[in-house]
Amino acid sequence: MTTGVLVHFKKKIIHLNSGNITIRQMQPGDIRRVLNIEQKNFLIPWSTRAFSFELKKNPHSLTLVAESDGKLIGYSVSYILVDEMHLVNLSVDKDFHRQKIGQLLLVTNIDYAKQRECQSITLEVRKSNWAAIGLYQKFGFSQTGLRRRYYEPNGEDALIMYKAIRSESSH
Repeated sequence: MTTGVLVHFKKKIIHLNSGNITIRQMQPGDIRRVLNIEQKNFLIPWSTRAFSFELKKNPHSLTLVAESDGKLIGYSVSYILVDEMHLVNLSVDKDFHRQKIGQLLLVTNIDYAKQRECQSITLEVRKSNWAAIGLYQKFGFSQTGLRRRYYEPNGEDALIMYKAIRSESSH
């Protein structure tokens, strides 16, 4: 699936090439394009300040971007707290949906969690986001709960999804 892989998870240096897609760490200069995608894809998008905090001040966060031919087309933000990763944001430019960009970002997060010896990954996803739910299920996530009226402004419920990963890394 991947070629030209350079991944040093201990220091969070990530550069993965798959075909013409590159997954790398987000940089401050990426925020404007990330915000463009964020604003198109979410009713209440994260702010510049939120992404800047993740990049510069949160030592627990992993911020990634996906590029195709030099164009930023997707991103993810996750945290590792003790032995669990929490995937808090994953989004792909609508022009690049259904091209496995989200899958590459998700797999990179899963691989990072394994390297950091996490036992699990959790996330919330809109109950109506069948494409994302299908992707997460494809990679072994299952629904473990429901957060009622989690998403603003419409009060949509969120599914809590969970993936055990520690047992996978010992096989």
